[in-house]
Amino acid sequence: MEKTNVFLDYKGKSYKIPVTRVEFEEATKSLMNRTEELLDDVVEESGISWDEIDQVLLIGGSTRMPMVQRKLEEKIGKKIVYSINPDEAVAQGAAIQAALEIANKSEGSDISEAVRGLAEKLVVSDVTSQALGTLALSNGVKRNTIIIPKNSKVPNKYSEYFSTVVDNQQNVLVEVTQGDDEDPQFVTVIGESTIKLPGDWAAGTTLKVTYHYDVDQTVFVEVHDSDNHLLGTFEVERQANLDKNAVELASRKIKDLTID
Repeated sequence: MEKTNVFLDYKGKSYKIPVTRVEFEEATKSLMNRTEELLDDVVEESGISWDEIDQVLLIGGSTRMPMVQRKLEEKIGKKIVYSINPDEAVAQGAAIQAALEIANKSEGSDISEAVRGLAEKLVVSDVTSQALGTLALSNGVKRNTIIIPKNSKVPNKYSEYFSTVVDNQQNVLVEVTQGDDEDPQFVTVIGESTIKLPGDWAAGTTLKVTYHYDVDQTVFVEVHDSDNHLLGTFEVERQANLDKNAVELASRKIKDLTID
């Protein structure tokens, strides 16, 4: 099909908008380019090459787009596999994950042998989608220091060492960042807390900052002195979705849209 109609109801009126395949592919070209970049990043981070990949399965409704299928085949130089339903595969994956959760958390419960057998054979691990770090001075310049690297298996625990800046420093601000860049402009501060120090230390005294990251996307932060005495702790919940203010802002923008 080279042309279709999109029907839209807006402010009490109905609209019929014809869209050609050429127009659609042009409008979504930037998304396709971004998808290709993400594919390259994933393959590079996995430590393998496209030549080492035997098959590519299409998952998710967007992979039904002919442009996606065409671009993917051009990129990998192989025919893609259509043996599974891309929509059902997502639901099947969720069902498998649910079965694993039940089997792992409900020892002795009334679950089928098939589910228990599946749990014994499969290992599904979540990883951090972005690096987690903190802001600290390096030669007088504030930099982002990564504590938990991107793609680290969850749950995990990592530590880094820092130093006080001045004599008799009273406290230290621990800012939890999300992002891989060293430049603070290109990372996001997702939480922070001021930790009180003894107040009689010399400049350059060592502090150990430890991040515990759990499967619920909560970061537990601990700050210890050089003798491993706990100085302070706090936690940060990573937001997977837009917060309330962001949703309200997006809603206002949508209401301001007009169709001629």
